[in-house]
Amino acid sequence: MPTPSPPMASLNITPSDTVTVVGRDTQLNCSFHHVGSNVPAWKFYDGVRYVEVTSGSTLHREGYNATLEASSGEYHLIMRNATLALAGIYECTLLGSSSFARAELVVLEYGPVCGVSPGHTVISNQSNSTFTCHVNGGTWGDLVWLKNGEEISRANDSTNEYSTRLQKTDNGAVYNCRYESQNISSKLWPQLTCIDDISVDVQYPATVAVTNNTIGPFLEGDEVFAVGEITEDGNPKTLNAWYWLEPDGRNNSDGGVLNLGSVSRRDTGTYTCVAENMYYDNSIGRGIALYDVHVHYSPSVQIEDLSDGKVIEGDVYLARCLVDAYPQGDMAWTDVNDDVISHDQELVIANSHRTNAGTYTCHANNTFFNGQMGYGNSSIFMDVQYFSGVNIEDNSNGELYREIHLQLIVLPTLIPKLTTNGLVQTEKFQPRRNLRSRQRSRTTLATTHAKRTQRFGTGRWK
Repeated sequence: MPTPSPPMASLNITPSDTVTVVGRDTQLNCSFHHVGSNVPAWKFYDGVRYVEVTSGSTLHREGYNATLEASSGEYHLIMRNATLALAGIYECTLLGSSSFARAELVVLEYGPVCGVSPGHTVISNQSNSTFTCHVNGGTWGDLVWLKNGEEISRANDSTNEYSTRLQKTDNGAVYNCRYESQNISSKLWPQLTCIDDISVDVQYPATVAVTNNTIGPFLEGDEVFAVGEITEDGNPKTLNAWYWLEPDGRNNSDGGVLNLGSVSRRDTGTYTCVAENMYYDNSIGRGIALYDVHVHYSPSVQIEDLSDGKVIEGDVYLARCLVDAYPQGDMAWTDVNDDVISHDQELVIANSHRTNAGTYTCHANNTFFNGQMGYGNSSIFMDVQYFSGVNIEDNSNGELYREIHLQLIVLPTLIPKLTTNGLVQTEKFQPRRNLRSRQRSRTTLATTHAKRTQRFGTGRWK
């Protein structure tokens, strides 16, 4: 029985046309099936003759630095620190066989150079990052910025600057710049990029949510609690601190649990759950979640007396009603007869009259979320002061006889303008000699007597 022939050698990976830039490393790839006793080699024309590089050999001469590396049937031609002299047609072959494939290596003097400011690591939404792509020696084509392989900016110039404010969704995104040179085939453009990708590290705070909380609104005395939860880790993931803040900014508790216990109106406000992580520059990221506590309570009423409780007849009396209540409700003023006279905050009594004196009350009410009513009130006394008037009762009919007593009864008919400790002050003037007597009495009756009246008593009394 005849011995079977060995399988024919064949190409597995065919080398592709490649572009590189002076000073960069590059390689051409090739592999075979069934190498057998054949010797893999790369050939290229150095301008004078074809030069061969076989497995494990290295070519070192002016303008050339090439090594053929073989591994598991793959034969890669590695070229270090490329020069313009390396440009040309390369052939991957098995010496002693007819299997070969050719590819062109294009070497450009200049290629794109990339950078980013302020750096690869940034803080989310803090400031703009500027990606700069530049080609020395001018350009014949476009510079195109790519994000994860997709075009985001294009410039027909030697420089392309692209500025953006990076968000947390950009974390880990890969940026690079492509040089679409008009001096090479467009199929080579994807290879002509910056040496290194720019992979951004965007740092941001954790995402916080409030869970397992009591649902408001509340009445005074209700038990209230809430739990903060990290629903998405920040970057960096490690927490520097975790706590709750009260509405006035004071620290309520460390950790994610807020327990207010039995609440009062003073507990009304917005509570903040804060999760902190530390960024690369030692600044602090804060993820927050808000929890609103609304405590319903009855009105607390105070009256601000803008007239100091006293007013002179004819003047304007002013008072203001101050109501503290949640939720807000209705208010009304009642007068001395308990009649509603206003629904405004300010009580204004223009051209006040003595009959306006008395007690005025501000009433306030509100309705809680459960339909219950709250109520509060406060009162103030309004004192109207006015000038006095006097009537004289003449019991002698205006005639006197010697040795007959004169009796004048002075009757104050109105409250005087000014009073001191409730004493009424009256004065009596006698005729001719300007005799005068003064009397302070708590009664409403002042009496003067003229005894043993003489001639000089004749005249007008007041």
